Amino acid sequence: MELLDTIAAISTPIGNGGVGVIRISGDSALEICKNFVKTANLDLSDISDRTMNFCKIFSSDGSQIDEALFCIFRAPNSYTGENVIELFCHGGYVLCSNVVKSAIFYGARQAKQGEFTKRAFLNGKLNLSKSEAIADLIHAKTDHEVKISAGNLRGNLDDKIQKIKDEILKITSQILANIDFPDEDIDEVTYHNIDSVLKKIVQDVTNLLSTSKSGNIIKNGVNIAIVGAPNVGKSSLLNAIVCENRAIVTDIPGTTRDIIVEQVNLNGYLFNFYDTAGIHDNWRDEIERIGIQLSEKAIDSAQVVLFIVDISRNITNQELDLLKNIKTRKPVVILNNKCDIQTHFCNDSRLVELNKNQLDISALTGIGIDKLGDVLVDILNLKSINLQEPIICNPRHENILLRSHSLLNETLELIGNRVPIDVCLDNLEECLQVLGEFQGQSVSDIIIKDIFSRFCVGK
Repeated sequence: MELLDTIAAISTPIGNGGVGVIRISGDSALEICKNFVKTANLDLSDISDRTMNFCKIFSSDGSQIDEALFCIFRAPNSYTGENVIELFCHGGYVLCSNVVKSAIFYGARQAKQGEFTKRAFLNGKLNLSKSEAIADLIHAKTDHEVKISAGNLRGNLDDKIQKIKDEILKITSQILANIDFPDEDIDEVTYHNIDSVLKKIVQDVTNLLSTSKSGNIIKNGVNIAIVGAPNVGKSSLLNAIVCENRAIVTDIPGTTRDIIVEQVNLNGYLFNFYDTAGIHDNWRDEIERIGIQLSEKAIDSAQVVLFIVDISRNITNQELDLLKNIKTRKPVVILNNKCDIQTHFCNDSRLVELNKNQLDISALTGIGIDKLGDVLVDILNLKSINLQEPIICNPRHENILLRSHSLLNETLELIGNRVPIDVCLDNLEECLQVLGEFQGQSVSDIIIKDIFSRFCVGK
């Protein structure tokens, strides 16, 4: 990529708002802006860094299109490490687009996805893992994901990886010193010394890898299958959870034929609720049969199953058999729906015997729905996740640690077989190179391009 050109883009979301921010970055940013940004008494070159200044913005035909605020961040003290101009305009998409068009008319070009942050990385303002943390912050769906991403931006994960690298580097340096300077007064490296230190490093990597399960929950959510017989209120429950009529609800059994999925933030955690077709043996047509098969697949992919029963009627033996079958495969929470209707069928003892995790709800009136988040957090033990410690949420980071873990274990095996110590150097040096990918010291252009393509334009 050519770093000498100047790029421009809208940095605020598309739509109407109070303020729209246009970002321009590159060596020529200031000179380009002089053509269409005017202040009353000052030349733009005389404006101090990081100060807000009133200005008027003009289109390429010379007509004024907005009154705005102008701020300059001169290189290298800017987000990208280049000269950066930020214009704070009124927040209309058409208006902001016209400001960008003026910048392009006078020599800038439209920025690509993530190009500002990519320049920050290439100019040494950010390493690769912190760049990814910025993308995670932008796309975070829950408070917990924000906390983890903010911690990674501060360097929580970087520090942990760097500590592991430093320990490996210390071993390799000692081995090299013993090989290159055998007659010097240097502590001798022994198999026992390397073995004990490497086992500690392997344990550190293992501990970090073990957080990836929690990271996946935080980032991608927990799959929750809403299951039960036809017409017990599964779709009504989904609508009550998302607070809108997302699924069709009728008195006709078998209304739901396909899986409906909704992501919901409950108690700071992300849950993926799967509304499924009612499971029963007497399906009426091929479409309903396929819908039931999809329900079974949803159960298989779920971490927890919400089994809904209609307590205004008798529970059937078929429902009990289905519940028994699911309980052998997944954690289950029984939701006693229609608890607002008092009947003699409530609190069926057979259900209590089968499953202790139960919640009385009314999908119609909303009774009990507010307690669902607490129940799910408890059954999944989500409160045990330590959000203050580094957590692996990124598949690329997990892959780097898995490869490093494998190389370290191979080295331990070589040491156990008393292979000459210098032979272990290749594995340790390769491990350092793999860990270098984490911060971007040794990573391919293809990976860099892929990472920044996930950013929005303007960031």
